[in-house]
Amino acid sequence: MKYDIIEWKNSNVEVKITATKEDLDSAKKKVLKEWSKEVKVDGFRPGKVPLDMVEKQVKPEMLAWAINETVLHKALHKVAEEGKYKLIGQIYDVNTEDKEKERIITCKCDIFPIVEVLNENYKTIKIEKPSFDVEDNEVESALIALSKQYATYEDSDVVAEDTIIKIDIVYQDKDGKELDKSKVFLAREDMIEHPSLNDLFIGQKIKFETTYKYDKKTPKLLQYTKKDDTIKPKSMLLTIVEIKKQILPELTLEKVEELFGKKFATLEEFHAEVRKTLENEKKGKVLSETMENIIEQIRTSFDVKISKTLIDQEIKWRLNGVKERFGGEEWFRQYLESIGEENIKKMYEDITSTAGSSLQKYFVLQKYIDLLGLTDKIDQQKPFDMEEKVIEHLTK
Repeated sequence: MKYDIIEWKNSNVEVKITATKEDLDSAKKKVLKEWSKEVKVDGFRPGKVPLDMVEKQVKPEMLAWAINETVLHKALHKVAEEGKYKLIGQIYDVNTEDKEKERIITCKCDIFPIVEVLNENYKTIKIEKPSFDVEDNEVESALIALSKQYATYEDSDVVAEDTIIKIDIVYQDKDGKELDKSKVFLAREDMIEHPSLNDLFIGQKIKFETTYKYDKKTPKLLQYTKKDDTIKPKSMLLTIVEIKKQILPELTLEKVEELFGKKFATLEEFHAEVRKTLENEKKGKVLSETMENIIEQIRTSFDVKISKTLIDQEIKWRLNGVKERFGGEEWFRQYLESIGEENIKKMYEDITSTAGSSLQKYFVLQKYIDLLGLTDKIDQQKPFDMEEKVIEHLTK
């Protein structure tokens, strides 16, 4: 038996197998011998039934299929043993052609991506050594954010910088007729992001009421979000119905132990722990951003085609992640029903595109790491070890 391999464009190959009569007879014997373990014939123990009697018990087309499968399996096993191609997924486009003294069997297989080096521009990329230092104001902001997580709220009469307000929204048409209602909470961060809301509400009291124009400039948190194309607001009636003052807890040593279940000798020690956490977070973010920069610089030096098998696996993995974020299959199904076919189509197109791009980046990066001679030096179990070693190599 001999075989030839033709490389195709999409990270797949066609295997052409030429099986002689001897190859087919050998495969037939192997199939019948295996089936003899299951065939029951009076007077014979399982596995001891004569092969010609086994053959009479099965359909000819089933035997022909099994012989072809056996020949295919043997040939593909040899392909894998050679090591040039790593076959993945299921075979497809299987065809057979019988000639006078041989049978030609062809099939296609997806293969593990082969990255082609197009040029040596990857050797000239430049990056700056990243810094993971955390400034004092970043620590202060983190401490305030921690306090806000455990804030309490008291009723207040007037909207101020330390209050959160609840707004009733009535969406109206051009004649001021009510179309629908909603509610929204506005905190200090929202006021800072939208100065017009800050100017409108600061200093106002409960039951303050105003009409707000609805157009393309309307802040997102006030926009009409229900999937109803028949409702097209032209204005909004905004009414303050509740004002709460935010009371931040003082992060004393006792309060820190109460909130976080950990005892610190001094507040400085607690602040140092917060700084360390911020540094680790910043390190992860900066390393990831730096690697993205490196990949963008080296991508034109490589060409890689990703097989449909790998893309389908990546899409499935990403969809499962989306379903988990929605709380399961049923919630995800309800979401799809709410967004309509056009948005569903766009979502799947985006996931497919992202899956292909992500895999291309991954295999290009693995090839680049191999060219740098770092493959065996990276500890895959250590977080960010790959990023650190690549960046260290480029900035030393």
